[in-house]
Amino acid sequence: MKTTSLFLTLFIAGSSFVQAAVPNTYDISFHLAQREKFYTSYLETQKDVNNIEKVEALKIWKELKEKEIARFNSYITGTLKKSIHSQSVIDWFAHYQMTGQFKKSAEILSSYYQSLAVFLWEASTNPQSAALDKQQIRLSIDPAFQTARRIESCLTKTTAAAGKTISALQSVITACVTADAGAENMLQAARRLMNVKNYSGPNQVLSLTGFIPGNKVEQLVQNQYDAEFIKYLAPMTSTVQKNYASHSVQDFKIKMDSPAAALTNFFTESEGFPALAKDHKNWNLLLKNGQKNIYGAVFQAIDKAQESIFIDVFFLGGSVGASLAKHLIEQVQKKPNLQVYIINDRFNPLSYDNEMAPVYNYLRAYSEKFPSDRLVIMTPRIDLKRTAFPAIADDVMNDQTLKFILSEYSRTELKKQWDFYPKAKSDHSKVILIDAKNKTSGIAFVGSKNYTDSSGAIAYDEVTQIQGPAVPIILDSYYYDLTEALTELQKSSPGFFASLGSARGITTTDVSQAVRKLLSAFDVMNRAGSTPSIQKPDLAWPIAGTATLSIGENNVYGTIRSALPQDISLIQSAEKQIIISDQFLYDPQIIRALLEKIQKNQQLKVYIMLATMEDELDPTKQFAHVPNISYIDTLKATGQVFAKWKKVPDADVAALKEVNQKYNVKLAPEYHLKAISIDGVTADLKGLCKDPQRNTSALLEAMTKIPALVSGSANKDVLTITGGFREFQVVVYDRSATVAHDCQFWQRFDDADQSKSISNETMNLPVELTNVGIDGVLLNQIIRNMIHLTYGAITGYFTN
Repeated sequence: MKTTSLFLTLFIAGSSFVQAAVPNTYDISFHLAQREKFYTSYLETQKDVNNIEKVEALKIWKELKEKEIARFNSYITGTLKKSIHSQSVIDWFAHYQMTGQFKKSAEILSSYYQSLAVFLWEASTNPQSAALDKQQIRLSIDPAFQTARRIESCLTKTTAAAGKTISALQSVITACVTADAGAENMLQAARRLMNVKNYSGPNQVLSLTGFIPGNKVEQLVQNQYDAEFIKYLAPMTSTVQKNYASHSVQDFKIKMDSPAAALTNFFTESEGFPALAKDHKNWNLLLKNGQKNIYGAVFQAIDKAQESIFIDVFFLGGSVGASLAKHLIEQVQKKPNLQVYIINDRFNPLSYDNEMAPVYNYLRAYSEKFPSDRLVIMTPRIDLKRTAFPAIADDVMNDQTLKFILSEYSRTELKKQWDFYPKAKSDHSKVILIDAKNKTSGIAFVGSKNYTDSSGAIAYDEVTQIQGPAVPIILDSYYYDLTEALTELQKSSPGFFASLGSARGITTTDVSQAVRKLLSAFDVMNRAGSTPSIQKPDLAWPIAGTATLSIGENNVYGTIRSALPQDISLIQSAEKQIIISDQFLYDPQIIRALLEKIQKNQQLKVYIMLATMEDELDPTKQFAHVPNISYIDTLKATGQVFAKWKKVPDADVAALKEVNQKYNVKLAPEYHLKAISIDGVTADLKGLCKDPQRNTSALLEAMTKIPALVSGSANKDVLTITGGFREFQVVVYDRSATVAHDCQFWQRFDDADQSKSISNETMNLPVELTNVGIDGVLLNQIIRNMIHLTYGAITGYFTN
């Protein structure tokens, strides 16, 4: 069955408001169908809309067609804008229609109304909405999806027949949109919600997969940071760099003459590593204070895996990455049915390549040497997305040239000088999924945690542990990441790709079919099967708990970019309090949303903790977080915002200075969270956090509204959140998870050994700046102007 047919069957089967297929289960088919529609039917159109080069070309085209566009704009004002309020949709529709691209012309309007229907469906299940509101919206859902399908069918038949004239455009809109009463009903229903949702057309749906109920979640808020662990870690970090940084994939293969040798010949006890991977202290399940360790929880889940492990983490290296790699190899050797697929961004080492190259090359060597052992490591297709920089980055150098220069097998001097992808594209995900297709044991970890010594092991992070219906939906988000990575692997290493298929009994020479078969263990929708999983019992997932989740994703193609509008929507929904705990905060749209919300609600309080600009441990990173000052003065001037830097405790600083000098490493406990908490533990309740064992129930009862907590990989900055980076986050609607995050936040925020005030006036600036009269206030203004001028004037990102 073709993918489009699969979508249609899913869509028809689940087009009514989703109910549990059988008691104690929840049918996820409709959730999956919405995202699949955008991948299959609208993918190419959405790529155009989100391609900076094509957007710029469209501006030129509009100038050349000035007279015709003027006539069309007149028509828009009088007719079309009443039906469609998204200017980008109107512009692209006109472009496609008048250049004879009729299929895309139909798709652009179809995708708009499809996303509008999804928007209404999502609103009807929002756990923070009143029951009456949800019931009223729910009445519009089935008619909305019926309208979307009807408009799509009409547009498909009508656009080509109409032709390329203004009259043709008018006839298409009249026949398929303005004459359809359902279209106006959809817009009216959406307009009632727009003051909260900020909906503005395709790609601004806050979550194509909507709200997913029935999950069990646990917010993991700590790992090890103490001086004792720092001193334990440093010599192993140094050994990885000294002994293995120069090892290529081939070097590892030579010493890997048997599967057993892969475990005994590398990262050995004689070199100072633990005899067994599990004995690395990073993987202790419990911390000294009795709290669960983030890393320990992940390791425990991996240890129990029976069917599949999927890992997509930005950084994987050092002794933490090496011990994890060895444990994964142990797992595939012990468990004949287990498949492990890893995606790791090798284009953005960010000065940690001496830690990360050894682990990637070690895993790649094992994968290629023993393809029957079902472990595959790949690089992501980051080139498929738009650049996070302005369009000039594409003019300076195209992606094909960059791909050649940065090839994983290239050892050019130029590559050695670049520690990030020059056009600001990356796979920034931090997601691990265990047995995600298994309805009873599937588990997901979504958060901010990397897996290296220097940037991860002692960094401050949070991770949400998830069980329930959201787990397979999260896995499905990465199906096309895996598809593209495997397809690229076939191009770069056809012999290795063929050996993977041969080891799994795949004989087809059709690459796309082979890829689908290779991914069967990770494909919730069974796209490779003769009978795809479209019947409700197949996609009815057991309810594991009471938490509702919503997914925010900047996908592999950059065609879904919901992390930013999701964050803005949550800010707009706040009633009492917003907590932002993040590595970065300088996205102008988020700042604007905060200021607008503060202006509307004089009682709202906003508390912010960010990674500090001053790095006492690494002078080269002294101003790595300098953009964080950009808007702090503006926010603090409202009198409703309270902001601090995250400070490293003095005892930890002393230990880090000692080991970094002794072992020539760069261990640093970076404040690395990417979290937003809405209406959780308010400042007047934070005293109850001091004795959580006694007061947890009181904290839970004090929340009259279900709070919302963002956990994931997307920073609140202009680079990572606007589409150039592959990101994933979840919004968790659960009181216990929010209490865990908020109480941890308050403990750090109020501790003078862990936080310090932010002041532009007293900023410790380099003498090169002060000598030319640049103080903290002026530097702040310069940075802010650069952000606005670069991204506003050139791309128009922040002008709408």
